[in-house]
Amino acid sequence: MIKFFISLLLLFGYLFGQLSEPFYHISPSNVISGNDTEILVVLEENDKIRSGSLFFRQIDEISYQEVNMDFENGSWIGLIPGARVFGSFIEYVVIFQKMDGGQIGVPLAIDPFASPLNFSVSMSAPNLKVQNKDKTSANDYIDADILILSPEPGSLNKPDEIVISLSLFNAPIVDQNEYILYLDGVDVTKKSLIDGEVLTFIPEDELSVGLHKIKVLFKSTYGLDINPVKWNFNISKGTLNMADSFKYKGFLNGKNSRNTASRNVVSELLYNGKIEGELSWVKADFSLKKSSRESIYMQPLDRSTLSLRFTDYATLETGDTYPSLSPYILDGKRVRGQYLKLNLPYIKLQYVKGLLNRAVQYQDKINGALEIIEDNTSIASNGGKIYSFTRKGYTFPRDILAARLAINAFKSFTTGIHFMKVKDDFSKISLKVPASTFFDIDNSLDNISEGVYSYSDFLLNVINPLDTVVIINNDWDDGKPIENLAIGFDLEKAFDNRQLTFQMAWNMTWTNNNISEGFISLDDADVLLDTLDDNAIMDIPIDDFPDPATYKDIITIHPLYMVPL
Repeated sequence: MIKFFISLLLLFGYLFGQLSEPFYHISPSNVISGNDTEILVVLEENDKIRSGSLFFRQIDEISYQEVNMDFENGSWIGLIPGARVFGSFIEYVVIFQKMDGGQIGVPLAIDPFASPLNFSVSMSAPNLKVQNKDKTSANDYIDADILILSPEPGSLNKPDEIVISLSLFNAPIVDQNEYILYLDGVDVTKKSLIDGEVLTFIPEDELSVGLHKIKVLFKSTYGLDINPVKWNFNISKGTLNMADSFKYKGFLNGKNSRNTASRNVVSELLYNGKIEGELSWVKADFSLKKSSRESIYMQPLDRSTLSLRFTDYATLETGDTYPSLSPYILDGKRVRGQYLKLNLPYIKLQYVKGLLNRAVQYQDKINGALEIIEDNTSIASNGGKIYSFTRKGYTFPRDILAARLAINAFKSFTTGIHFMKVKDDFSKISLKVPASTFFDIDNSLDNISEGVYSYSDFLLNVINPLDTVVIINNDWDDGKPIENLAIGFDLEKAFDNRQLTFQMAWNMTWTNNNISEGFISLDDADVLLDTLDDNAIMDIPIDDFPDPATYKDIITIHPLYMVPL
């Protein structure tokens, strides 16, 4: 019962914690068609934000438009141009890039694009000018089965491939001599043609890049007005005009610093650079940071990242990435490797593979590679002494493989599953060390005096010819190699235009704190909890247990080092 109440308190603490958002924002209201519209967000901690981007689109468009946000008087402001403010609703999302590589989304969700915010747009005048007819009700129009052939509504097209086409095959009531065709509000009827039940219009001049609107008005053979046919499409530069549509920008700077404290001097020469390039369907940027303090004796200080974003559906990052899959497995930590994100309708897939830590073989200091085990000196069969050493100053390379699959069946409900595997590759740390490395002896050892010795001098001049030096293979003093496996799921339900959100997650993890011992065999498990070799564990036959060798590629199973057991 006590465990139940503790779990209940933790659940309520988690749920109420989700209600606190790190920003203040209210969707625009009373927006007039054709007017510039500001999106304003106030953040709690502006000093941790590197940049902000506003993404917006019409409710019936496929792709988002992107504009940069400006920081003014304590607020982040993004402007939607008046030329893009039309229709009934506009959807939008704001993404802030943090200094540490993380992100903040507005709305605050695992996938903000799956549940964008929106606002309504109203016309500027109460009496709308309707082409060729002044109507006050939709009941004054009749329906006709008119099929849009090209371009498809919301599609992305090349400027030299535009053919506006409608099929009237299933609409015999249409009077083919009475119609008006508008392209971006301009009457182009005289340049169109109806032939074989198909209306066709080919623009004489190349259309500009961006959004274009089509409206066609028909009458029936009885003189009645037919519901207007309206749709939008987008123009993007084609491959023939790639050089014209290519945009780029970048910078490169350097900093030289010198700090002195207690006669210790630390100097650093740091270079930072970034270049961004953009075509109609892909954006790429490469960032670089290079430090003179980069060393093989520590984790890398240099950073380099190449990012490719293909429209709104796929992003690929390679180099030093900062993926955010889930706060329970991976959330903004640096990974040197690859990060793939697919953002498809109803489905989002994230995949990460790389290194959390790189291998460090030793340190450039006394006992930075080897340390003698003074209380483990023994006598060999030939009468010589055996001196044992342990490895020091190393860091195991830590591999990571993680993925998350999320499903957004409805804009207000999202669920996903995730897994992560982290494993130290202890085989990458070599037993061989430089001959010039130093170690010390604190107490006189046999005939060897206290002091600092180089490894080569110890082998050639200090020990006797019959003596032996042994470096133990594992269980070194500077840490044991580990392996971790985590799986889980999460779900989120939003209410009242995301004014209230309900979030829940479950996560399970297994950790082996010393995989250098390998997996346990069933024979060893037989005597693990008792001394009886009876082919059973606590009266349970071994045959009822799974063989740990079967799962060695998933997790290294050894009860002495596993958490939980």
